[in-house]
Amino acid sequence: MYGLGFLVAATALCIVCVVWVANDPNTCALTTTPGCSRIGWATLVFAPFAILLLGSAGAAIQTFRSYRNGDEYQQWHIVMWLLLVCMVTYVGFSGSAWAGAGIN
Repeated sequence: MYGLGFLVAATALCIVCVVWVANDPNTCALTTTPGCSRIGWATLVFAPFAILLLGSAGAAIQTFRSYRNGDEYQQWHIVMWLLLVCMVTYVGFSGSAWAGAGIN
């Protein structure tokens, strides 16, 4: 449930950011001049990444604690890697879109 909660939170935040960027008239379009607001785009790229990073860090801490105490740690290890893979995949797609759009 821990990993699923972070995945749902990151997905929900991503959807909220996409709707925000799509409906905000002050947000930069991909081909616009440098005078517009880039806050929506930055939030779309970095906020879900941060949620997944925090979730994977928490799972890594739980993995270490469980391993050190001699408890079952494999489920935390799986959740940690799941969140890390989702984070890297997300930042790869969103970062390439950020770079390809020319938004600095």
